[in-house]
Amino acid sequence: MSKEKSIKEYYKIGKKGIIASIAYSFLVAMTIMFQSKIKFSGVCQDGYTKNQFGNFFWGDIIAVVAFTILVFLVVINIIALCNSKKIKVLNKLDEKLTKKKSILYWIIATVLLLIPYMIYFLTYYPGFIHEDSLNSIYQAIGDVKYNNQHPVAYTFFIEIFLRLGLRVCSNLNLGIAFYTITQICIIVGSLGYFLLWLKKHNVKGIFIALTYLFFAFNSCNLAIAITMWKDTLFSILLFLMTLYLYDIIEHDGCQLKMMNGVVKFILLNFLIAFCRNNGIYILMAEAVILLICFRTKFKVFKVLNVISLIIIILIQGPVYKCFEINSPSEEKFGIPIQQIGRTILCDGNITEEQKEFLNKILNIETWKKVYTPCTVDITKWHGDFNRGFLKDNEKEFIKIWAQILMNNKVEYLKAYLMETCGFWAFGLKGEEYYGAPCYIYQGNDLGIKRTDLIKKVTGISLEKFYKKRPSFISVGTLVWIMFLVVTILIAQRNTKYILSLTPLIFSWMSVIISTPIAVCLRYMYMIVYALPFIIMLPFLVQNDESKNREEYRKEVRKIDEN
Repeated sequence: MSKEKSIKEYYKIGKKGIIASIAYSFLVAMTIMFQSKIKFSGVCQDGYTKNQFGNFFWGDIIAVVAFTILVFLVVINIIALCNSKKIKVLNKLDEKLTKKKSILYWIIATVLLLIPYMIYFLTYYPGFIHEDSLNSIYQAIGDVKYNNQHPVAYTFFIEIFLRLGLRVCSNLNLGIAFYTITQICIIVGSLGYFLLWLKKHNVKGIFIALTYLFFAFNSCNLAIAITMWKDTLFSILLFLMTLYLYDIIEHDGCQLKMMNGVVKFILLNFLIAFCRNNGIYILMAEAVILLICFRTKFKVFKVLNVISLIIIILIQGPVYKCFEINSPSEEKFGIPIQQIGRTILCDGNITEEQKEFLNKILNIETWKKVYTPCTVDITKWHGDFNRGFLKDNEKEFIKIWAQILMNNKVEYLKAYLMETCGFWAFGLKGEEYYGAPCYIYQGNDLGIKRTDLIKKVTGISLEKFYKKRPSFISVGTLVWIMFLVVTILIAQRNTKYILSLTPLIFSWMSVIISTPIAVCLRYMYMIVYALPFIIMLPFLVQNDESKNREEYRKEVRKIDEN
């Protein structure tokens, strides 16, 4: 018996599973090697003397090989544990929920979630306001012209509540509070739906209870829920899309045969696309995957889905342009700007002609001084940075960037790894204010201020329970957990369920292509919301081929149709 065959039989892992495990192990090993080169101060705004990337050595190859073998052994044992069915996430398939019971369960779950969120909100009334929040607020109240740096549709949404607050008692704080309460209701309603979703999928009560505790008492979840950020709503919407895609797969796509199922999908498309600017790219990638997965099925759905994407593109393109609602060019060139900045700093191979062009964007010596390895914001928001010239010469900039790349590949790679390190490195976190308690941007001149309403009414403050800045697992760690689950699904021969994770995967891909800052949990907060789902996914699908599971899916389908 060959060694490969014995591994396959002992671990119940097929050839594809072994290949996937080796690929995953190699990528993790590369990540560990790259991360070992990074010196990170914990503050993205620190300069290149504090945030550095070391040199590569031949010994790195040996380290990668060694770590690949080690990680592979760990991965195949995790797969074996999942396949052994020693961890039972599902109950016996004998409980069905009627529509009335489902609604009641959702209401109870939502109310139980709402209580801790509202207590947190009342402690930090009217909610957290950051610099990005002010950008939308100034547009909403008419102090600044509309632009699409932060989605204008999201700004319109904020404007509804701000104008309501100003109309009721000429109080901007009240308007912000109206917005925050609405956002909390959307989030807890969605998370309550997820608890119901778990119940419908016959997940054991203990795991549903743990999921509730994770959502209700993780202070990071509470903080981001009362923060005026587009990322909060965007994340919860992508999470809902993830659940919907799982249901589509589990029910053999029956939702896409019904008009109400198609409408639900397209509605999610519109909300996602207009909530954050990278939403449309995620949806376009999703559409391609769906076209491949359902090549000969659901023609009406595919046509309507494509039409909806075309409408979104037309609105965000010609319509926005007609109303002079523009997005800054420097936003999409964040990483190229960083790569050129590092090359300039390191006196890389740049011709005089290329320097002459770059000098028109920002003086070469200034570029050296302001280059900050872990955020492009210091460079692109410098007073001398010529945004107009960059916007008028985008094609030439891309051409120059590509030319410089050919002779400075290593510096480009280092610049890229430093600018994105928080999204792939294990445990790398920084001083990011994704909801630090009592955080209201001190530069605001609108009279926005925090009030502890609970203390004001009762004389008792609960702030001591929230005083420590909320923190969570790093984005990089979350991403590798997600890809480990993808590897397990391949080994389980349940690859179709990877489709449910594609909104999260495409979101991550869009971020590492254009992130303006190396560490920012809020950009990928949808993975935090989806973490219980991700962890349970291999166990949810492990009985997929059983007769009982098929019968259960049919029953669920009947209930949904009714």
